[in-house]
Amino acid sequence: MNSLSVVQIILLSLFAFFQINEIITVGIGFGNPVNAGLIAGLIIGDVKLGLAVGATLQLMILGVGTFGGASIPDYATGAIIGTAIAHISGKGINYGIGVAIPVGLLMVQLDILARFTNTYFAHRIDKAIDRNDDKAVVRNSLY
Repeated sequence: MNSLSVVQIILLSLFAFFQINEIITVGIGFGNPVNAGLIAGLIIGDVKLGLAVGATLQLMILGVGTFGGASIPDYATGAIIGTAIAHISGKGINYGIGVAIPVGLLMVQLDILARFTNTYFAHRIDKAIDRNDDKAVVRNSLY
């Protein structure tokens, strides 16, 4: 069994936060599972493991697009978690992929929950606009 240092855990957490925000805003490419696996592999010191997990997950989403607000599994986050868990457990690539797939599927459910939660705030903002309550609009805004 291997372990991760506190610095590695912090770096993986910061990278996961960065790549999720990057997918939403800029879209440079860190949100691809192969890139996420590569960077996670660099952080934990096992590039081969990170690339193997990330590339396998990349193959699973080839040709899948998020048209019309559709949600797809977040296999980039799955690649980060799968690479870290495979490294910690020492059980190898197949174990990492086996963990990464359910994580990606869980993340799509959390994405749907986040989108649903945003509608609550949108309705509150609409009501505040109808009342001409500028302070409430700013207070309920997510920006």
